[in-house]
Amino acid sequence: EGTYRNDQLNGKGSRKWPNGGTYVGQWKHNKANGIGTETIPAADGKVDTYTGQFQDDSRHGQGVMTYASGNYYDGEWVGGKRNGAGKFVWANVENIDHFRGSFVDDLPSNGQVLFVDGLTAPFPGEVEGAGENWIVDLCSSATGWFESAKERKARREAPYDAYPIKDADKNAMTKVLTEDLWNSLRRRLTAEGVGLHDCVLLDNHPVGLVAGSVACYTLFRELFDPVLASLHPKYETASHVSDLDPSKLKTPAAVGEIIQTCTIRIDRCFSGVPFGVAINSEERRQVESMLVKAFSSIEDPDVAGAYFPLAGSESVADQAGGMQAHEQSALEADGFLFSKLDCTDTREWPDARGVFCSTTKQTVAQINAQEHCSLTASCTGFGIPGLFLRVVKVLKAIEKTVAKEGDYAFANSDRYGYLLCNLLKLGSGMTVEVAARFPRLARRRDIAKIVETFGLGLRSEGRNMQRLKTPGGTEVMRLQMEVPYGTSEVEALNTLIVGIEELVKLERALMAGRRRLWMFDEFPKVVVAGPPGSNRKQLAAAIAEQCKLPLVSIGDLLRQSLGEESALATEARKCLVDGALEPSQILIDS
Repeated sequence: EGTYRNDQLNGKGSRKWPNGGTYVGQWKHNKANGIGTETIPAADGKVDTYTGQFQDDSRHGQGVMTYASGNYYDGEWVGGKRNGAGKFVWANVENIDHFRGSFVDDLPSNGQVLFVDGLTAPFPGEVEGAGENWIVDLCSSATGWFESAKERKARREAPYDAYPIKDADKNAMTKVLTEDLWNSLRRRLTAEGVGLHDCVLLDNHPVGLVAGSVACYTLFRELFDPVLASLHPKYETASHVSDLDPSKLKTPAAVGEIIQTCTIRIDRCFSGVPFGVAINSEERRQVESMLVKAFSSIEDPDVAGAYFPLAGSESVADQAGGMQAHEQSALEADGFLFSKLDCTDTREWPDARGVFCSTTKQTVAQINAQEHCSLTASCTGFGIPGLFLRVVKVLKAIEKTVAKEGDYAFANSDRYGYLLCNLLKLGSGMTVEVAARFPRLARRRDIAKIVETFGLGLRSEGRNMQRLKTPGGTEVMRLQMEVPYGTSEVEALNTLIVGIEELVKLERALMAGRRRLWMFDEFPKVVVAGPPGSNRKQLAAAIAEQCKLPLVSIGDLLRQSLGEESALATEARKCLVDGALEPSQILIDS
């Protein structure tokens, strides 16, 4: 009954369905449209009641559903299902206040559970349950988490209780951590007792946020996710997939003596123990012991060596007091040593920290510096495949050793890749450096731009760093690639190999007398055209040789494309078989 127009309900009205359900509210073209109230029969003669917006007979828009059980949902609906932002409240459940977050097709997808005492827990991650029985499962998971959280004790007392941010634009962390978010997160503790205060750095840190353990990435997800998204362009659109298969690497071309050395550095932390900013003395000694055992078990001559605890460390029984003065001087001269300035946390300094150095000095590991292990391997020349193979062997040896020591493994996630204290290195934790001599390229003012074109960068100045110092190019130029999140190790190394090869080609072209680089410089463009048999190519080659210009031959490009599997190559081959002239568009596309 209600207001009719053209034999259809239009305006206010009500209807009762055969199953006992009712609707009272606004109608349009005989369908519930607008604001209304719907009752849906439930068990034991009770009803679920929805009050809110409708569209074409479906709950659509903002509305509140009160269930017969006493639970209720207040939020967005699409097509009759919970979709969008909303709040779900359980009735008569001890300790749990509600879940707030986003829903997709009736199921929670992201958000947090709020408890009656003000504590919060993120979903998914710490609290789970998103299947058909999510209302029961999520409640059960949250109850279990709350009981566990009550028993957790902070590893160290928070240095501040009030909101500590003074400069909101100081770094990536301060731009995200509002006072409301701070209050929401500050009481959470991981199972190891790591809190938000262990992760937030208020000093002059480039990010202002570090991870205190594996669990921090999920427990403090509301803070970590936006910060990581600001640091890594691919973070919101891709998961990180690692690839440590050396057989997939390209074989580098011969580059002569231009390439001096190659270095790969990989950082790793372990699951089962907090990271450097939160680790305690006993755990730090355990990490040191496991890594020393691992390196001692490797028989590769490029890896075999000795461990040198930092001077003053008492953690190794037969090396009490740490390394000797002459050992410290040698390691420092080689650039292998680290100090307090290299570490985010210096508690109990320098205990259980040190450097493993191979006899050949081509494999070095810093233990308990910023990360649990920072492995550096180097080689002379452009032997990237062999160098990567050595790195992978060492990583596997470490994994094998720590697995025997207990519930330890490299901290890794299907979503994040390898987890580290340093958020900037999330994913692979890998940096590659190539030391090279490019005397001609180095004279160019746009050398940094040229290097960046091939996915590389010039290593910046700093402690134990060297870069190009003279326009004459007599110094070694250090080219570096920080492997970005979302790019696998193999993909990054293949990009580096191609980039170095292209730089070598440019250097050799300049050494051969070419004054300009066609990719980067303005120079005269000479087009040689003529009928078949007019020796166009020979004339063009002569001009290119005399004027030191690059030669681009359409015919050569076309013949090169014939061996490819593409629509262009297929059409070109057909023209050749038919004896026809190639259409202009094929020549342009080639």
